[in-house]
Amino acid sequence: MVGAGLECARRAGAGKRGTLPCGIRGSDWRGLYDNAPSPGSPPSDSFPTTCKESRGLTDTLAMPASEPATDLQPSSDATRDATPFTATAAWPRPSLLDRASRRLAFNLRAQRLRWQGATVGRGASLGPGFTALGASGLRLGDRVGFGPRARVEIHRTDRGHGALEIGDRTTFLNDAHIGAAGLVRIGADCLFAAGCTILDHDHDFSDPFDGPRRNRGLVVAPIEIGDHVFLGERVSVLKGVRIGRGTVVGAHAVVNRDLPPMTMCVGAPARPIATWCPERRAWRRGGA
Repeated sequence: MVGAGLECARRAGAGKRGTLPCGIRGSDWRGLYDNAPSPGSPPSDSFPTTCKESRGLTDTLAMPASEPATDLQPSSDATRDATPFTATAAWPRPSLLDRASRRLAFNLRAQRLRWQGATVGRGASLGPGFTALGASGLRLGDRVGFGPRARVEIHRTDRGHGALEIGDRTTFLNDAHIGAAGLVRIGADCLFAAGCTILDHDHDFSDPFDGPRRNRGLVVAPIEIGDHVFLGERVSVLKGVRIGRGTVVGAHAVVNRDLPPMTMCVGAPARPIATWCPERRAWRRGGA
């Protein structure tokens, strides 16, 4: 209704001040938006619903007063039960040629890492744009996956070469960033959503007048993440942290301290809000 009137106004050009070209006053249009006459407008037996152009002039079509306007009713899809439910992701299966070309690309990237000194397990999936600095310190288990644009940086310091160890079947979605100047150890069967950052080091700001650009200093502490851990989108894990087995961390959390196993954690800094109850096989509200 409103879209038709605006289209009429665009085609007919601007009318005189305070009046739309199709003969509908601005107050009438405000009434259309509100499904009611605007304050101060005179009573009317009908209200305009659309307009059309005829020989440069426009006529207003009106709905009879016997058919009052009603609020739009949601479709049947929108009125379905909103109770949460469990579902299994069902991605469309790519063609045989597509699967073969992807596997070839994965194998080539994995072989390149091996040439650089990395240990890469069978069936690794390294997405397009994957980059690895200091690959000689990288240890990947079987069927480890990295999404597009993932970035791994393993630094060499005066204490030696950093190390990154990732267990079997752990998956990182797109735009992951992992930095290891000491040791980052990640367990098996973990899932990291898009944009996660894991850094076992900070720059040395002990003297603000001799910052990291000059002293090239790093403050390093190892990170350990257990098996079956899930990190939501854009979670940041900072140095010296241990995340227990089976822990779930909500999106955008900042993990700067240890998280106990089998807990659900959110916030910045991340804190437990629920604990897994094995007897009931359900999450029990309340911190660990």
